[in-house]
Amino acid sequence: MNLKAASRELDVHYQTAYKWVRSGVLQAVRVGGRYEVSEAAIAQFRATRQSFAAVPAAPVRCAPPSELSREDVLEELEAMATDPVIACTSVVSFAARRAREVVGDGCMVVLMNADRRHIDSSALSHESPARTAVLSAALGLVGAPPVMGINAVSQAYFNGYPIRVPHVPQDAMRLALVPELRQYLVQYPVHSLMAAPIMAAGEPVGFVAFARDTATHPYSADDEAYMVRLADRIGALVQVTREITMAWRERAEIVAEMREKMTRGGLGYVPTLEDAHDVVAARSQSPFLIAIFDTESRIIAANRTFTEATGYDEADLRAMPTFGFVSPDERDCEIANITRLVSGELDYHDLHGHSGLADGSEIFIAAHRAAVRGLDATLGCIVSVARVVVPFSDAAATTAWGSAYEPAVGESRTHAA
Repeated sequence: MNLKAASRELDVHYQTAYKWVRSGVLQAVRVGGRYEVSEAAIAQFRATRQSFAAVPAAPVRCAPPSELSREDVLEELEAMATDPVIACTSVVSFAARRAREVVGDGCMVVLMNADRRHIDSSALSHESPARTAVLSAALGLVGAPPVMGINAVSQAYFNGYPIRVPHVPQDAMRLALVPELRQYLVQYPVHSLMAAPIMAAGEPVGFVAFARDTATHPYSADDEAYMVRLADRIGALVQVTREITMAWRERAEIVAEMREKMTRGGLGYVPTLEDAHDVVAARSQSPFLIAIFDTESRIIAANRTFTEATGYDEADLRAMPTFGFVSPDERDCEIANITRLVSGELDYHDLHGHSGLADGSEIFIAAHRAAVRGLDATLGCIVSVARVVVPFSDAAATTAWGSAYEPAVGESRTHAA
């Protein structure tokens, strides 16, 4: 039958039927300049509509009970930034679980590879394991490695701005799902969505998204604002993981160079001031505070980043033991840490603490240290590569779309569908 006959069969206006055909809701075949609709297509359309009407009332379950507040979760993420060692996999799994507990119903955190197609790491948290599996499949978290296409939530990553869909039309949701998963839409509906890009160093590296099960409790503007703050914290942690990776790499390179000098010097050789100075001088532009200690825990060389950050010149540094830089209440711990390296108990040690500056103030650092030993286990020196840890602040958190709370001028982040 033609489209006019189909509209009469469905008891709707011709333009409504035409709209359904163009959107794919009603199956039709184009013949010349007109659309032909079969009886089978009419039956399929009616069956789909009836399935939406038969959706059972779901229990109101917006946010599972949690002793934590939303601010508690943000503070937990901020605290992670001070840890000497963190990984992206632990960040995404922790953030997804905690955010789901305080926002509900399902939370997904995804970090993408540099190719902007494949997923580097992801976590999806929901109180229902079955729903978690269906949502994972619906969002494309399958394959090896999984590929993320452009969908309702990944748009936040690909377009670089937050989105919120307060009410998701179920017919639109059905079209968005791959055919293999449409049978689960009645059992596991999604009625509200929101997502925000995760930014690191000014670039989108992933996204955080939420999906609501119940139609009567859509995500609000306050929920969206919180999600953006959450994404900022995750982005800051991603940047920290990158810095840790870089610091470990730089530490490994310095250790290799110092060990090579010891090898050339022969058994029992201890690196000289000149040896240490040559190594750190080549890293004057490094973003890290690099220092080399002798076997008595005295600094024998430090790069420009170290001297500029602390306010001490090299002569001052050489007269101070490493524990002279830490707060008085942290000195016993610092001495114990250095002792573990000197004694041979450990060859590597990561720590964080406060470092004193020449002007009497302090900075918080995370240091990555390594003992350099010769072939006969003789301790030659200790290498330290440190990062300055900057406390997180909402006021300082900026993203590609402007401030953490307001969209750019003329930009709407809320969508009807």
